[in-house]
Amino acid sequence: MSQKERIYTKIQATLPHQPDEANLYLLNYTSLLSIGWTKNKQQIFSFIWNKISSKAKKRSTQARAFWLTAAAASILLFITIITYEHIPQCRIATNSVQRIILPDGSSADLKKGSKLSYYPYEWHKERHVTLQGEAFFKVVKGTTFKVETAQAHVTVLGTSFIVKSYDNTFNLHCYTGKVSVKQKNGDFKALIQPGEAALLTKGKWHYATFSPKQYPQWLTKSLQFSHQQLNEVFTCIEKRFNVKITHPDFSDRYYTGTIKSHNLDNLMQIICYPMNLTYKLVNKREIEISCVTKNTSYERD
Repeated sequence: MSQKERIYTKIQATLPHQPDEANLYLLNYTSLLSIGWTKNKQQIFSFIWNKISSKAKKRSTQARAFWLTAAAASILLFITIITYEHIPQCRIATNSVQRIILPDGSSADLKKGSKLSYYPYEWHKERHVTLQGEAFFKVVKGTTFKVETAQAHVTVLGTSFIVKSYDNTFNLHCYTGKVSVKQKNGDFKALIQPGEAALLTKGKWHYATFSPKQYPQWLTKSLQFSHQQLNEVFTCIEKRFNVKITHPDFSDRYYTGTIKSHNLDNLMQIICYPMNLTYKLVNKREIEISCVTKNTSYERD
């Protein structure tokens, strides 16, 4: 092997990924020899070799820095993904009933002010939600579906039911299928069927029955009254529409009916007309009601 070949081999070993640059160094070396540089061959070789080594070392440092940066970024991304997977998805119904579609297609209709949380990335392992407030669940068939509240655990496979959990109050109404309930810090447990309910009131559990064909007003968005005092009817409307209703005392008058209208103006007409009352929309948040007198008509601003 000639000296040129030996030099080229050493250059290639130092710069394995830059053959063109290795050739350039070799040309520089042979050019210096051809023009009769004053230094001898060994000095010329050492001069070029030092440049090669310096540049290769610099590249090595840069490559190391690149890979360290890439590794740090990968670790950060991995930590971010792992952390995200362990952050629960929280939903709060702020203004009205909000429907939440869960990862398996099951649904939860949250009553206003209620909160539901779950882990979407763990759903394939366990169908589990935590509830604060009230919600109607419609669960598709599959593995065990669990609802955790402050008072109890509810377990089902595929069914529809309503869970209500506020402070020390807990209600469970089964509409279809079967629902298992177990007290969190106590011995109570039960399996209830459609039309049955398990209720916790003032620290005591008891059973009740209901019609599974009738859903609560907050879910259907309708108002249902059965021989209810008119004062209470207007109080219910105040809460539903967030308005103030001023009216005479109607403690001796009662109202029965189901109202599906979501328009406040229409709703007031439906109630007031048969009760021989008149109303006035003072503004968007205030209503005045009075008894109808002769030649009196409904007033609307």
